[in-house]
Amino acid sequence: MRRSTRIALIFLTCASAILYASDKPKLYVEHSFISFDYLRESVPFLDFVRDGRQSDIHLMVTRRAAGNGGREYTLSFTGQNRFAGLTDTLTLFTTSFDTDETVREAFVKTLYRGLMTFLTRTELIRDFDIVYVGQDSVSVPSDDPWNFWVSRIRLSGDISGEKSRTSHDFYGSLRVDRITADWKIHLTTEMNYEEDTYDYAGDRSTSIDRRQAFYSTVVKSVNDHISMGMFSEISSSTYQNITRLYKAQLAVEYNVYPYALSTYKSLTFRYSLGMNRYTYREITIYDRKSEYLGEHRLEMEVEFTQKWGGIDMRIRYGSHLGNLSRNRIEARGWVSLNLAEGFSLDFGGGYSRINDQISIPRQDVSIEDILLGRKELATEFDYWASMGISFTFGSIFNNVVNPRF
Repeated sequence: MRRSTRIALIFLTCASAILYASDKPKLYVEHSFISFDYLRESVPFLDFVRDGRQSDIHLMVTRRAAGNGGREYTLSFTGQNRFAGLTDTLTLFTTSFDTDETVREAFVKTLYRGLMTFLTRTELIRDFDIVYVGQDSVSVPSDDPWNFWVSRIRLSGDISGEKSRTSHDFYGSLRVDRITADWKIHLTTEMNYEEDTYDYAGDRSTSIDRRQAFYSTVVKSVNDHISMGMFSEISSSTYQNITRLYKAQLAVEYNVYPYALSTYKSLTFRYSLGMNRYTYREITIYDRKSEYLGEHRLEMEVEFTQKWGGIDMRIRYGSHLGNLSRNRIEARGWVSLNLAEGFSLDFGGGYSRINDQISIPRQDVSIEDILLGRKELATEFDYWASMGISFTFGSIFNNVVNPRF
């Protein structure tokens, strides 16, 4: 090989290396839960791409409710192409008092920290300054004066109408939670009042739906895979023809995977056993005004959130102990698949076999209540199904933000 040819090859190799090093790393964000435009404006040193297979950094974000009423965000970084083999996982906690702006600012700060694992391998790291903003000494946190208890009050109302129709809907609730690593306690009381009035050809009809309920949940963590729970309910519902329902249950849950991995994958089995006391507004189709019933329930739930997509499936069986023919079998599932570059498929469905409607009133339901859905109707099954596909092609970059109109 001539000397001039060798010099040309060396020059081209060096030029390619320089260009490669100066290229912006490509980032793909899956389920950020934060405004995508805000992310693109806050991270100008990366190229955001629309397909995970074309990225250098794949970021998957999952979230779940935290004990303080806020959220726990988990950011999982996976390196691809030039960053193959690099990974990092960071966690962000928010509170119920945080505004949307506070949350997204904290999210971007956490995103920056995670990106450092990858940017230290590029020339971009020279454009960053690292500043320590902590205290010189380690402080010991004081005791929580609320002892992890969090309360929420919610009140809402809707009024709408037109010439021949008026509608009112009022809702109120109080929820008290205490969540620690060992215990999970939920106490909730709520009430709902809905009224629809119609005037047609001089006739006036009114349909009213009232619901009140108190729920309690107490769960004890046994180990990384097992939990025990106690559940109770006191409720009434005109829709279900129930003047008063008292319910008490014990339950056990087993998760094949450790609970620490629940944001990514879980396979749980639950069994519950309890006793209920019913008092009905009207005599039921079984000629009962009140009754005691024992019941049990077995459930299996599968949840996976991965780079290839996600799966959420549940199968549930429940029956009355005194009469096993009064039972209900439910199955539902949802699958999201990233099949190829730019092509995704989502499909799901559910089916219930219903043989346990013990509160259906013997008296015929009015046509107004049927049309407005104010009364529960007898049925043997219900179902739903959904499917969708999407295909995106063209430029893989989407960094430009244009908020006009």
